Amino acid sequence: MISYAPFWKTMEEKGITQYKLIYHYQISANTLQRIKKSQSINTNTLNLLCLILDCGVSDIIEFEKTEEELEYLAQKDCEFEERKQSNKAFRNLSKNK
Repeated sequence: MISYAPFWKTMEEKGITQYKLIYHYQISANTLQRIKKSQSINTNTLNLLCLILDCGVSDIIEFEKTEEELEYLAQKDCEFEERKQSNKAFRNLSKNK
C-alpha cells in the first residue's frame, strides 16, 4: 500500500501549509483529501509536490506491504502455478496425438 505519511512530515519540515498549497500553488483541495484518505494521485501531481516541497518522491510517499496485499500476491502465484501445470499437461497431451 502506498502511504503518504512522509508527505505530512515533509510539509511540516518545509513550513508549507495546506492553505499555501491550495491558494498559492493551486493544488486542489480534492487532491489533499485524496492524500488524507490514502487514495491515488497522478504522477504529474506527485512531480509538482516534489517541486513545491523541493524534495524527492520518497519524501512524499512510501510503500508498505499489508497482509491483504501479501495474501493477494500469494493467491496470484498459486493461480499462476496452476495455469502453468494445466498448460504443461495440455502440451503433453497434444504431443501424444
